[in-house]
Amino acid sequence: MPTVTNLLKLFNRRFPHTAKKYVRESLPENGLLMKAAKLLYLPYQWLIGVPLFVLSTVLFSLIAMILVPWKGPKATANYSAIPWARLGCYMIPLFLKIRGREHVDPAQSYVIAANHQSHVDILIIYGWIGIDFKWVMKESIRKIPFMGKACDAMGHVFIDRSNPAAAISSIERAKARIQNGTSILFFPEGTRSRDGHLQDFKKGAFRTALDLNLPILPVTINGTKTILQKNSFRIFPGTVEMIFHPPVETAPFTVDRMEDLMKIVRASIQSELAS
Repeated sequence: MPTVTNLLKLFNRRFPHTAKKYVRESLPENGLLMKAAKLLYLPYQWLIGVPLFVLSTVLFSLIAMILVPWKGPKATANYSAIPWARLGCYMIPLFLKIRGREHVDPAQSYVIAANHQSHVDILIIYGWIGIDFKWVMKESIRKIPFMGKACDAMGHVFIDRSNPAAAISSIERAKARIQNGTSILFFPEGTRSRDGHLQDFKKGAFRTALDLNLPILPVTINGTKTILQKNSFRIFPGTVEMIFHPPVETAPFTVDRMEDLMKIVRASIQSELAS
């Protein structure tokens, strides 16, 4: 029996042009056909997609909380976070293309810096980044039923942005976990971009990289803002691309040259960011 993954691969072989290109050329973003397609998608989204996603979130959160004490966070991710994220992408569905995987060494710890356009970025990264990592996330996520406790059990880092001292303290406590191939991931923009353009970077990711003497792995994500925009609950299928760039070594930099380091990483992410 064909799996969802095989069906997606078959689709991409049969239609070598991307789904995103097909949708945009055949169904103009503001055209009547696109509006009709989005309207027809709504019953699936609210009657099937959203309920299944909520159910899967509860299920995989429980699995994570149960397994972490026995298997540890790294192994538990294979049974909880990764299948949860991939299932969420399959349910949309979205079509993913990955480039630059050769730049990633699973045995190396990194400070990962990715642009942020949509909540869908979380599913893409968790499902397919392929390395163990801890996420730097807002304190408010801790309050989400099931998910908050699962993220806490997995060792992710919660920061309170309204309290800079507490945020710094949280990062300091997390540094001990970033070793032996475990990385830490930041969205250096701090929040999702409303229009897809790269926003100003905050310094947390870069200070952490300098303190730990770790390379920074820049990641560009394209396409998620058309699937689920900021401050919107409307979802629509599309194509997403995740690009890994060559790591940026931090050894030549000091805190005094942090701005130079930020510019290099920002330029790397920007170089593949779709307009």
